[in-house]
Amino acid sequence: MQKVKTLDFLTTRMTLGQAAIKWLLAEPLVVTALPNVYDDEQVAAFASASELPDLTAEQLTQVHALDAVNFGVEEEPMKYKGAMTREQGANVDLQDARNPISRPAMPANRGV
Repeated sequence: MQKVKTLDFLTTRMTLGQAAIKWLLAEPLVVTALPNVYDDEQVAAFASASELPDLTAEQLTQVHALDAVNFGVEEEPMKYKGAMTREQGANVDLQDARNPISRPAMPANRGV
């Protein structure tokens, strides 16, 4: 909940769920988002997100800055997740793995 509270600045004109959709769609490579929906209210809120203004550059920068410091929350870094085995993930820092800056560039020609 500590991390969520740091994103309150996004909820002045929309719900946090709507802001999450806007944040996802601000990424140029993302063309659609399919959120988990638990009730009719969420369906209506998520559907109306497209009618809301996009997040500003300042808001996106602030989210990026918060993410870089784990939203101000200190916790043990995750070493592996989900179906990944310890052997596959023991030496992987997921914070680095999900950070696009540290990812190697994709080859221009991927065999297509």
